[in-house]
Amino acid sequence: MRRGIVGFGARLRTSYCVLRGAYFVLFAVLAIYVAFFGALAVREHRAFETGALDLGNYDQAMWNAAHGRGLALTTQPTVARNRMGLHVEPVLFLLVPLYWLWASPLTLLWVQTAALGLAAWPLFLLARRRLGRDWPALAVSLAYLLLPATESVNLFDFHAVALAPLFLLWAIWFLETTGKGFWGSHPAPRTAHPAPRLALAFLFLLLALSTKEDISLHVFLLGGYLAVLRRRWRVGTAIALLGLVWAFVAFGVVIPAYRVGGSPSAYVGFFPALGDTPLEIALSPLTRPLTVARLLARPQNIAALGMLTLPFAFLGLAGFPVFALAAPSLAITLLSNNPLQQQYETWHYAAPMLAFVSLAAADGLYRLSIINYQLSIINYQLSIIKIRATGYALRMTFLSLLLLVFAAGYHYLRGYSPLSRPFRWPAVTAHHRLGEELAAAIPPSARVVAQAELVPHLSQREYVAIWQGDFPAEADTLFVDVSHPKFVNRDNAQVNFLSTMILEEDWGIVTSRDGYLLLRRGAERIPTQVGFQDFLFAGEAWAARPELARFGDLFSLVGVETHLNREAEPQVTLYFRVLRQPAEDYFIRLYLLDERGEPEGATLFQQPALVWWPTHLWRPGDVIRVRFNTLPWWTGDGKHRRFGYAVGVARDGGDPQADPWNLSLRLPAAGEGVLPGNLVRVQRFYRLAGMVYADE
Repeated sequence: MRRGIVGFGARLRTSYCVLRGAYFVLFAVLAIYVAFFGALAVREHRAFETGALDLGNYDQAMWNAAHGRGLALTTQPTVARNRMGLHVEPVLFLLVPLYWLWASPLTLLWVQTAALGLAAWPLFLLARRRLGRDWPALAVSLAYLLLPATESVNLFDFHAVALAPLFLLWAIWFLETTGKGFWGSHPAPRTAHPAPRLALAFLFLLLALSTKEDISLHVFLLGGYLAVLRRRWRVGTAIALLGLVWAFVAFGVVIPAYRVGGSPSAYVGFFPALGDTPLEIALSPLTRPLTVARLLARPQNIAALGMLTLPFAFLGLAGFPVFALAAPSLAITLLSNNPLQQQYETWHYAAPMLAFVSLAAADGLYRLSIINYQLSIINYQLSIIKIRATGYALRMTFLSLLLLVFAAGYHYLRGYSPLSRPFRWPAVTAHHRLGEELAAAIPPSARVVAQAELVPHLSQREYVAIWQGDFPAEADTLFVDVSHPKFVNRDNAQVNFLSTMILEEDWGIVTSRDGYLLLRRGAERIPTQVGFQDFLFAGEAWAARPELARFGDLFSLVGVETHLNREAEPQVTLYFRVLRQPAEDYFIRLYLLDERGEPEGATLFQQPALVWWPTHLWRPGDVIRVRFNTLPWWTGDGKHRRFGYAVGVARDGGDPQADPWNLSLRLPAAGEGVLPGNLVRVQRFYRLAGMVYADE
């Protein structure tokens, strides 16, 4: 009895210490991470910043699965009619019960956030096991949560592979606590029943494999790592075989069975220089080494590697054997001809690597902390122990602090939380609430084609398609938002839509409000409603604004709003007060200014506002809001550390063939910020660590 009471007391004291120490900080930070990034992901969705690819098609597939139709989808009919034709993700079936309780894309966003946040827990346990100390292990977990690549996976829609880090880390933890372990630096704690832990390790490996087909390649390498470096031949060989079998089934059987045309994978088309089949691509380092080396040496790949190593103070490179476990996804992304795949801090492509680059940082921290043990030559054993322990603790403390400094500093420059400089909290306006209201009013039986940014709000139906500018025969309802910042007029896309809408006799307008257009096949042919142009009018508050500049005797510029979104090209909204009724249509152009303030680029197509409300319709006294989102330049090329925008008004009727540099066509400009050539400077910008900021 006494022994039981003493043991219980010891456990209480241990739990108390855990709650007060690094564990308490870890779980507090986890709770904050999940709560904040879950709310931010939801906010982005409600601000219509999510898209059909991929939140929309995941939501439709999950909704169909919850209704007994498998993972059917209709958003990519030329590729696959089932989610399994895109990626092999059977883990989605485990999420179906959640859709029975709450059928919403928000369910997926919260699951993704929770999984990414909770992955810091097994990471902490593994780092603590390697380092032998709580606080350095906590530093590794905090660096993972501060990693912009982690946060971008969290905030870019939903992807099943975002669950992989959690499953992989738990699998490695259970492998670490059986046999010779994962680290191999010391024996695992003895347990009378190692089989259950090994079974749990394989269970989590299966869960990780179920998140995406290319996880099989990482599992194969993990098995090889255990077999060769840790001498766990049986377990390592079994895991490697599991990865190989899953890769064969996923790439060779499942995807071709569901994919239109029976091709093995979408990845194949990303490597034209390496081969035409998965086997040729896999063997390309042996058959085409110079081509592979040339592709790896591209500047964008150096930057991509920096995104996974610099925030960890390059410690992951010291833990290279573990870092090498990320090689399959590194190869897929760095050798790809798809430039998006190298942008780890914008999209989700870093997800399969997060577990390994984080563990590599812990391994590197350990290796650098013990690096000079062999240099100690002291005759007295007790002194050796003291000096070694002291040196190890000092080096580990220093490196842990260095890791936190790098992680926090990098996060400040490129992260997504309020601790970062480029942080942005999306605004949910009355316009967005109207969009949700209109989407909810569309009957569930309607066969809808919608703008990509509207699809996630309409995807719980048997048929929904991404609008490509046409009126597909399979659809009976069309829903678009011509005022959405991503609906640009490049190549006259909005002009062509307007023309098609006028000429398409089978379709009529059901609702037209504040930039939203809801059309239905067979509906009455009526013009847009009075409130359709509301998104163009600034309201009475702007009518009293002081004049910033004037263009002839027709328009005065009374306001400038800047819209920044990380590395993306900045957009501006200009507010023009109408002084006199224009007799013709004018082209309002935005010009790119170089660092010296000289114009070097010009918009070639009218902005959407001027497509739907050309200047000959502008009435005296109105204040018209023109958002410039159709921009032909890219300032993220490294040459535009500082740049600016200027505006000019020309008498060329919005003709895209007109010469934007013809000075004789521009209205005379007067006022603050006027430049030679009758241009008016409206804003200056600068790039810091790739991010765009307004120069106040």
